[in-house]
Amino acid sequence: MLSRPEVRADYDKAIRVNAMSDALMQRYTGNAPGRPSPARAKPKPPPPHVVRAQRRAYNAAVRQLLLVTAAFMLIVIAVVAVLTLAQIGIGELL
Repeated sequence: MLSRPEVRADYDKAIRVNAMSDALMQRYTGNAPGRPSPARAKPKPPPPHVVRAQRRAYNAAVRQLLLVTAAFMLIVIAVVAVLTLAQIGIGELL
């Protein structure tokens, strides 16, 4: 089949196009034959001091969120209590 010149030329052209597109993709993505893909490479685990710093920051953020929520709830309870006492006090005066 490839002994005919026109079929052979079409085949060579298709192979050349595929080879060029593969070479361009390898150049821009870094996927050279025999090398692992950068997207598939596992990242190194962070050093222990970074893990400790991240854990401290997370704990501080959670603690701050809980304190702000508790303060807000105490303010709401205090306002409700004051308004309730004021309403009872005004009712007794009338």
